[in-house]
Amino acid sequence: MASTWAVSGPSNSSRSGPAIRGRQDIAIYAQVSGKIAQVCINEGQRVRNGQTLFIIDPTVYRARANKAKAQLNKARAQALKAERDLNRIRPLYEQNAASQLDLDNAIASYESAVADVVVSEADLTQAEMILGYTTVQSPISGYISERNADIGTLVGPGGKSLLATVVKSDTV
Repeated sequence: MASTWAVSGPSNSSRSGPAIRGRQDIAIYAQVSGKIAQVCINEGQRVRNGQTLFIIDPTVYRARANKAKAQLNKARAQALKAERDLNRIRPLYEQNAASQLDLDNAIASYESAVADVVVSEADLTQAEMILGYTTVQSPISGYISERNADIGTLVGPGGKSLLATVVKSDTV
């Protein structure tokens, strides 16, 4: 992000002081790899904060999010089963009908299943966040000064794929 400020000198009129003009150029980069599926802006167009500028093909990222969601459902089902097994073993252990080893195994299975749910929730959150990066939005209101990508352009993260530049220009 580059910010530039220009200060003009005082005018000949004694009623006005110096005018301060601010300009902020925001470079828009891809945060995920893929082909541009949709371009939603043109050079010179006014955009608002949060407006969609580009859509990177979300197919792979949507599939990863769906897989993470299914994995979470599976982990929750396994945790529920482990909890039921533990609830069955405890009374048997108290009646000396199950061994300490049986109880310890049931506790370990339950705790492991609960941990798997937490991991699966984090995986789903990450997959959904990355899927969200396929919709490239403007971080500020301003004007598109240049557009560097078209439909079909292969882009990627790491500051290598400049998609566009949004300019915010305010005059005070």
